[in-house]
Amino acid sequence: MAKALYFIFLFSLFFSASLGAQVSASSAEQKHLTFGVLESPPLVQRTPEDFLQGFYIDLLREYAKLHNHSIDFAVTRSTSMLEKLETGQFDLLIGFNPEQYPQTQWVFSKESLVTHWAEVFTHISRSGKIYSLPDLDKRSIGLVQQTNASTNLKNLCNSFQIRCNIKQYPSNEALLKALEQGIVAAIVLDTLEAQTYQNQQILHSTGIVFAPRNKYLMGLKGRSEALLQNLDIQLAAWKTQADSHYETARQTWLQTPQAAPVSPLSATPLSAIKQPLLTDRVRWGLMIAGFFILLGTLLLWRNSKQGMRMLRLERDVLQRNESRFRNLLENIPYGLQDIDLNGQILFANSSYYKQITIFEAIKEAEEQRRVQQYLKVLSIEQPEHPDPIYTTLKCRRKSGCAVRMEWSYKYDEQDQLTGFFVLVTDVTGVGETKKRIRDYHIQLKKVADERKADLMDAYNDLLITAAVFENTSEAIMVIDLEACLTSINPAFESMTGFNKEQTLGQPLSMMASKKHDASIYPRLWEKLLNQQCWQGEVWNQRANGSIYPGWLSINVVLNSDEEVTQYVALLSDITKRKQYEKQIWRQANYDALTQLPNRNLFHRRLEQAISRVRQDKHQAALMFIDLDHFKEVNDTLGHDAGDELLKAATRRIVDAVRKNDTVARMGGDEFTVILPIVEKPDIAIQIAKKILEGLNQSFTLNQGEVNISGSIGIVICPKDGEDLTTLLKNADIAMYKIKEHGRNGYYLYQKES
Repeated sequence: MAKALYFIFLFSLFFSASLGAQVSASSAEQKHLTFGVLESPPLVQRTPEDFLQGFYIDLLREYAKLHNHSIDFAVTRSTSMLEKLETGQFDLLIGFNPEQYPQTQWVFSKESLVTHWAEVFTHISRSGKIYSLPDLDKRSIGLVQQTNASTNLKNLCNSFQIRCNIKQYPSNEALLKALEQGIVAAIVLDTLEAQTYQNQQILHSTGIVFAPRNKYLMGLKGRSEALLQNLDIQLAAWKTQADSHYETARQTWLQTPQAAPVSPLSATPLSAIKQPLLTDRVRWGLMIAGFFILLGTLLLWRNSKQGMRMLRLERDVLQRNESRFRNLLENIPYGLQDIDLNGQILFANSSYYKQITIFEAIKEAEEQRRVQQYLKVLSIEQPEHPDPIYTTLKCRRKSGCAVRMEWSYKYDEQDQLTGFFVLVTDVTGVGETKKRIRDYHIQLKKVADERKADLMDAYNDLLITAAVFENTSEAIMVIDLEACLTSINPAFESMTGFNKEQTLGQPLSMMASKKHDASIYPRLWEKLLNQQCWQGEVWNQRANGSIYPGWLSINVVLNSDEEVTQYVALLSDITKRKQYEKQIWRQANYDALTQLPNRNLFHRRLEQAISRVRQDKHQAALMFIDLDHFKEVNDTLGHDAGDELLKAATRRIVDAVRKNDTVARMGGDEFTVILPIVEKPDIAIQIAKKILEGLNQSFTLNQGEVNISGSIGIVICPKDGEDLTTLLKNADIAMYKIKEHGRNGYYLYQKES
């Protein structure tokens, strides 16, 4: 204390006036600092009023306040931040990693501002599926593109031979949307970014973390070292105090755990402070010297108090470490001993063996001599891997404790052997354990022999199943719980044109054609989950783009706990069946000679026209057409000529009607025409005239030229009838009316009074 006061007195006497002037000027001067930041909540974020806040902002504002600095923050783009730092627009940049920038141009703080890492999250509603890294196998994992997390996760999965499907998205919002829709099973977020979404109760942490990163302050080499040193000193001091502003800011903004506090940096040496020269104003120097004597006394008292506090903190840390070390040694399931070259036990984690030699701890005298001789050999020869010794030690059991003793050497600073460390393992129960294992193996072999026949039957069943899977003509697919294909058979490749490389890992919907709406597969999976099976007709698309009809059957596969483990689907190509059904339907509804609707299809379409008349309150018309003189042509020229004439007459009748009208053949030379909508009866008369005009023209057949005409009866619905039977009867009556009047014309039905 006296030496310190004497030093301060001399210092004040010789340099007081100039130092006082400098101190006055320095205290009055306020240094202005500008920090460049990238907006990254919760480290830096804007309020609705466009103010900046966050962990970095609170921390550096407190530093400026303590050191009497004014401070500004400028949010910048990453492309221009280095240029602004180099040109002096920024004093420092906040939150950067030294590994990404050359150390020849840039300098960084030694103390990190914050530590964060990448972490795997699932959706809160599906939090029970992923617990550890192996659970990522065969799952889709989403992350934001153009980040290091993708490479780190791939390397991590490759190290443990885990096959996960990594999908990249342009933003965190797109990433969360994919998680909510179940497109991915889990996502990767930065621990700091995840805080926002965890507060919204969206994410569930799996505890899988990787790629830890520290963020530091960054400056220009040759200009920023002094400022970074002062900041390091302040950060180090804060991190040693449990109630510091650093801890307060971290608890306010960050939810991620912080690394253990580091030791405070040493103070700047006094020789580094530049002092001004002595002036001639002795009187002022003596006054200021007295002031500095008082100030020095106070500083020494304060420093001694701080020193005592630091000593107490260090003592507490040492005591805690010692207690932790002692608890660890006392509770490990092994004996640990430190012995000298004479076998004296210097330390043991069991009080039963303290203050004796290792030989006295051995139960049998013969064993004591054997171990003593073995230690002499170890001391002289010092083999690289000493053999363990099995012996029996004295203990609370009367029979003693059978142990295994393993040896390692203890050397002093001159590399001289001073003793041994002994690891003692209790192997008393090893013999009984070995016997139980042998008995278990015998019993297991007996059970295996008894089950041999069952296993062979099961093996044969597997061979048959595999043969069916590989050789069946129907496509077989195995689908996982994420609705993605995990296995296909050769018939699938032959039917669809997709090979295994194109198919495995892809969703079942990859084969869907545009003939289906987007809701077919969600409805399919909903029914499958409720009823555990689904089957139905689908329209799929082959690899070459062609579309084909298929019959798809899907069934769930359950384990012994009745839990769904996967799905098995069977797909058949029903193109030929659909063509056959279409052919049968056409044969049942169309005339084979003229390809016109036959009587069955005519009746259905007439019923539809009558129904629309009732519903829409408009009129429809029905015509019965009989070909005049057709029988003479058929009898004179033959049936082939008759068939040729029927086909030619059909074309002329079809050409005379409208696009939505129906022409049907009732049989023989009788035809019908349905006009589903007519504004007035004149429309039907105009069409009838057009039909007669076409029939009256000569027909050139292979056997020669013939002439025919037509007789047409017309009825109007609902005036002449409101049902199919009435309309057919009245149309037939109208047709015969025109035949009675000489044929080759039309007759509009009139109800007889």
